[in-house]
Amino acid sequence: MPLAFYREGKNEFRRFRYVQAFVNSYFMIEGLFGGGRPDYRVRELFGAAPTLVNAAGEAADYLRGQPKHWEGVRLALPSAEYPLDANGVLDLLVDCRGVLHYLSPRDSRPKAHPHNQKTFESVAFIAMSVCVKLMPSLIADKPIPSDVQL
Repeated sequence: MPLAFYREGKNEFRRFRYVQAFVNSYFMIEGLFGGGRPDYRVRELFGAAPTLVNAAGEAADYLRGQPKHWEGVRLALPSAEYPLDANGVLDLLVDCRGVLHYLSPRDSRPKAHPHNQKTFESVAFIAMSVCVKLMPSLIADKPIPSDVQL
């Protein structure tokens, strides 16, 4: 099931539906490491999962060669500043989930809607990058790491 979320996220990305691409990629990550907890607990659980921290670190390494996408984060979350490391990537994912999954007219944060998909291209790309870096742990012929919740 987690890989189905990745597949759908990848399909949405190809259709330029970046909000949905992010959400599907995030659901893969949250499903494997979030334990069904609220955001403040998910942040703790993500940081305590070595498999996820390693994948986020590898994604950060890759993103150093993709400055377009790290800079694109400023469009999606203009008031936030994230270091380009594993913790920064994980914090970005949790924060962006909060922005993209909720809608309130009184909230001053950027809002996702059908007409501003391009704004969220980079955060979708980053979430998908973490998913790709998780793949070897999930599909290898060795036992699945104990911190993955299947």
